[in-house]
Amino acid sequence: MKLKRIHALPANPSLPQFLAFHIARSGMTQREIAQACGFLRPNIVSMIKKGHTRLPLERLGAMARVLEVDPHALFLVWMMTYYGETWRELAPLVHWAAASSAGKLEASPVHPS
Repeated sequence: MKLKRIHALPANPSLPQFLAFHIARSGMTQREIAQACGFLRPNIVSMIKKGHTRLPLERLGAMARVLEVDPHALFLVWMMTYYGETWRELAPLVHWAAASSAGKLEASPVHPS
């Protein structure tokens, strides 16, 4: 069995870098990950990891669960990779807070000082 070397994750990784790191760490095959995330084609994980196609927003939750990563971290990396300029403008204006003990989220504007 050939062992993959897991390199350190860069400080501000792109989504492909983030996924490549966590896929290697998971010990799962890309086929297993694709099936667990509900993708019809197993090569989609490779295409996303290489930056040839985007990870669909509706698959973020599944990918986070399968790779056992924080879904908020995955979302932030996704936003910076695909909507960097927009996210840089929105991030300071949006504050996510727990709205109830049920875990419902609400967006609360943050007013600059």
